[in-house]
Amino acid sequence: MSAQALSNIRILERYIEKNKNDKIIEGTINKIIQYKIDNYYKELKALENELKVFEKKYKMETKKFFEDFEKGELGDSTDFVEWSSLYKIYQRITERKNILEGK
Repeated sequence: MSAQALSNIRILERYIEKNKNDKIIEGTINKIIQYKIDNYYKELKALENELKVFEKKYKMETKKFFEDFEKGELGDSTDFVEWSSLYKIYQRITERKNILEGK
């Protein structure tokens, strides 16, 4: 995020503290957050589909695979590196979505 965007967020925070009943600002912020959450859900669904391909191919759940892969127990085949990368992306997006959902 740019320095300008962070500056604008601080300005908005000060504005909201002084004008707590501004429904336009509140509604706009809520829409932005919901838009990002909705996009994260779409991205997660697409990633889940990709992860399922590997789970089916190797007859292993992604979480178990990732634990074993991180321990160095599975080797570093191209499939495993890709599977691991997809799961890391999945985790990052989940974390971002959870933050926006207040979790």
